[in-house]
Amino acid sequence: GELLTLTADNAVKIGFASGIAESLDEVLEMLSLKGARRRNFESNWAEEVAAFISRPAIASLLTLLGLAALFIEYKTPGFGFFGTVGLILMALVFWGHSIAHLAGLEGAILFFIGFALLGVEIFIIPGFGLFGTAGILLMVIGLILTLLRVPINNPLFIPEVHLMVPLMQTFAILIGSILLLFAILKYLPRSNTMERVGMSLAMSLEAASGYTSHDTHSRATLVGQVGRALSPLRPGGFAMIQGKRVDVVTEGEFIEQDQVVEVERIEGLRVIVIPSRKSA
Repeated sequence: GELLTLTADNAVKIGFASGIAESLDEVLEMLSLKGARRRNFESNWAEEVAAFISRPAIASLLTLLGLAALFIEYKTPGFGFFGTVGLILMALVFWGHSIAHLAGLEGAILFFIGFALLGVEIFIIPGFGLFGTAGILLMVIGLILTLLRVPINNPLFIPEVHLMVPLMQTFAILIGSILLLFAILKYLPRSNTMERVGMSLAMSLEAASGYTSHDTHSRATLVGQVGRALSPLRPGGFAMIQGKRVDVVTEGEFIEQDQVVEVERIEGLRVIVIPSRKSA
């Protein structure tokens, strides 16, 4: 078929429209509702803010910065400024789309479940396997559901036409996050400002780089120390180092129980070990 273009007068003439009105009052009069009680609804401040946040460009930027902040938090000891900022930014994205009635809570729930699974993979079960993969998939699916521009009654059946924009938006966010993280890891580790506030993002703490500590409870003192694996490392497990049970992880290789290991470096909260020929 061909595209039909009609003027208002032509639409009325062929019966496609019932009339032409210049105002709402004229519409009510045409519908025999003249004098009907009217209520005018105006958006409140929360809806205005939510509408701004849910704009594709703003939502993408907030999500990108939120993911980057969460990654920086992972690279720094403990939980502090960057982790808080990252969670706030992500919460704003989900809140904005929910208030604007563009998404339910499904996306937020899936995202934070995925985030929790990723945390389990990083801090409780070192290595990268089922929990990490499932966590990333849930986070991506949660983002896609949240960035949909139309309400969806059934998340399992989403029309393809509605998926294209959020898919491209999510892809752009992930690519942008990767590029931003590369820049962060390249330039910020050498930042004097970051070091002064205790937020060094160095990829590792190695003895050769001068990382030492007089605090016997600091993880940095483990670098270069040898110990014995208390359990098979596949790649995560436990080792006895300096008389303490330490949660350690290899770089992917398998280490038998009771084998001597050496702490090569510290990455965030991870203690990276390698096989050693030294005596424990």
